[in-house]
Amino acid sequence: MKSIIRLPGMAAFVVIIALFSLVSWLFLDSWIRLAAQSALSQANGAEVNIASASHQFFPLGVSLAGIEITDPDMPEQNRVSVGGIEASIELLPLFSHKVIIDALSVTDITFNQARKQAGWVNKDTLDADSSEQEQTSAQTDIESDSGEGKDIDVDAIIAKAPLKTDDAIKSAQQVYADKQQALKSSYESLPDTAKLKDYETRIKALKEVDYKDLEQLTKAKEELDKIKASLKADKAAIKAFRQQVGDAKTAITDAAKSLRQAPQQDYDLLKGLVSGDAGAIEEATAMVFGDQMGEWSQYVLMAIEQVTPLLNKSNKQAEQKQTRGEGRWISFNLAEPQPDFLIKKADISLQVMDETLTSYWRDITHQHQLLGRPTRYEVDSRNTQHWQQLTLNGQFAVLEQGLKGEQRWKLAGINVKDQNLIDKHTLSSSIRSANIASEGQLQLENAQLHGASKIQLAPLSLSAKGSGKIMQLVAKSLTQLDSLNIQVDISGEAKHPSLAISSDLDNNLKASIKQNFSAEKQKKLDELKAKLNDKINAPLSKLGIDDWQSWDQDANGKESSIDEMLTSQLDNLVDKKKDEVKDKLKDKLKSKLFK
Repeated sequence: MKSIIRLPGMAAFVVIIALFSLVSWLFLDSWIRLAAQSALSQANGAEVNIASASHQFFPLGVSLAGIEITDPDMPEQNRVSVGGIEASIELLPLFSHKVIIDALSVTDITFNQARKQAGWVNKDTLDADSSEQEQTSAQTDIESDSGEGKDIDVDAIIAKAPLKTDDAIKSAQQVYADKQQALKSSYESLPDTAKLKDYETRIKALKEVDYKDLEQLTKAKEELDKIKASLKADKAAIKAFRQQVGDAKTAITDAAKSLRQAPQQDYDLLKGLVSGDAGAIEEATAMVFGDQMGEWSQYVLMAIEQVTPLLNKSNKQAEQKQTRGEGRWISFNLAEPQPDFLIKKADISLQVMDETLTSYWRDITHQHQLLGRPTRYEVDSRNTQHWQQLTLNGQFAVLEQGLKGEQRWKLAGINVKDQNLIDKHTLSSSIRSANIASEGQLQLENAQLHGASKIQLAPLSLSAKGSGKIMQLVAKSLTQLDSLNIQVDISGEAKHPSLAISSDLDNNLKASIKQNFSAEKQKKLDELKAKLNDKINAPLSKLGIDDWQSWDQDANGKESSIDEMLTSQLDNLVDKKKDEVKDKLKDKLKSKLFK
């Protein structure tokens, strides 16, 4: 009996399997590392490096180590550094072009670490950065004309500044010119006095027709109907013109309002340049605590800043891939439908203030509508060296209408010591010691953030040093603080959130500065305000609407005259004549019948 298994065939099969295993062992890890680097670099918009990658088949899993994600805005440092990533992957979904990760572990995440060498950045990102640098350069030119100890030239500052007043003047003049031309053209197309007089004459003549002649009377009525049709058309044109006048008045009123407000807005912007450091007083909290708040917010907003942009890109890439018309893989799995990419469970640890903070994630995907539930995450860390409580929880989903989610957090007993706040040549300040508590919430709608946070620093001890009379006053006020309540309003895009920071410190310093302003600087401020207001006086005087008022009154009179002419009627005369003819016919018939 012949053997079913041929030895040469078996030997060839074994050799093939051995070669496949050898190739996998030698090259697959490198392929995984290069593929992951390429995909992450494309999503990040800048270079991503991975030190090593490894895999296993039973169970299927991938490990990455030494991940450095370049910050596109500062290529010399990493946006995020990751010690290691381990993922266990389901095998069967891969045959349906789906990546389902049962468990993901991410360890040792750190932020803003220096790189050994600068990473490459996509050209589009570099172009955006150069535009911002040009704007910064323009502002620097203006600031160079002011400062402590210089003879301040208000005219030079106004000449160099990109004033809202100038833009408002141009806008108001353009609005007025457009409306003036359109109204004049419409007014000239309205029926003039001679045309209305002609209508009156023709109607008067029609009323004087001999009503004894029915045929002539009928023709007169037809002519009157034609005149009325023309009158109605002229009335419609007049009504449209008067509506146009009303719209023009509204537009010019809005333009004039913006023009009146512009000098004050420019004054608020430029008074810091005229008065030296005094302009910074109005936003002292943001000036002193702004950088630190931005750093602290990075940890609170880590979920939204780091994960949602990648999910949003993944969603767009999936949509583009689906619309290419190259066919679609059809899965015949009758179980619950699965997204193309899903991480069922993830534990992500990061370093915050030398503490390891672990976040727990569920259902990370970009196809939440298919999955039927949002991505959820939470952090709960208590009684560490730096804080008593840090809890954070939230959820988000990529839906057809955009990205949507929410987040809440609460922090208590955060101890901060020797923390630098601001270090400039005019003012430097740092936290000697502070106990911080905070709670807040935010909403995420179509990649836009809306939220707020209240931060309490109590007890608080600050050190501060200022140069110049104004900044010395700021420094003195800071060192006298023993507590501070700060309001932080969060808005803007999820990828680049904007923080508006304020506190009672701002108002207190503004009150103090009024008492310490030198008479000379106050005189310069008064000069600035006066010259800004003078810029709008002449343009405002040329926005007169007297002509429009006159045209509107004239159009109103014409409309009344047309209404009066439209009441003219010949119907009664025609009907009366018809009745007379009928009566005569009846009389003739009777006379013939009874003759």
